Parts: sequence; structure tokens; C-alpha cells
Amino acid sequence: MHSRRLSGGAYVNGCDSLVQIMSRGPLLWPAAAFCWLLSGLGAGQPLYDVIARKRHFVPVDQCDLTCREAQKTAFAGKEEV
Repeated sequence: MHSRRLSGGAYVNGCDSLVQIMSRGPLLWPAAAFCWLLSGLGAGQPLYDVIARKRHFVPVDQCDLTCREAQKTAFAGKEEV
């Protein structure tokens, strides 16, 4: 994930990008402070890398019938996906 800082326009990625995004929403400030602290201690980016490696996503327009059935099962009881 990449984002651009408002001050200076520098691009950041990974954990620093999460801090930038979370610092925009007051309800996420505690999480932003925690991520900022982890980043300062040098543990933020390795933790982000572990989470990023384990995440799953479906590319746009690449979902076949099997994928759609899995989504319906995962979201059973919620509005149609």
C-alpha cells in the first residue's frame, strides 16, 4: 500500500502508509499511535509484511463461479455480494 503525505508530498508505504491513513480519522487515532510506535521501534514494517503476505484478495473481474459461491457462503445472512 502506498500513500502520499500532505506535508511535503513524499510517498510512503507499508506501515507508514497505514499511519497516514489512520491519522485522518479521529476514531482511528489510537490505532495510528500504536502503529506509529511500532514503526518507531522498527517492528511496524515487519508486522505489516507478515499481515500483507497472508491477506487474500480477488482481482477485479477475475472471480469465476466457484469464487462467487464462496463469497455467498462467507457472507451468508448479509446482503447480496
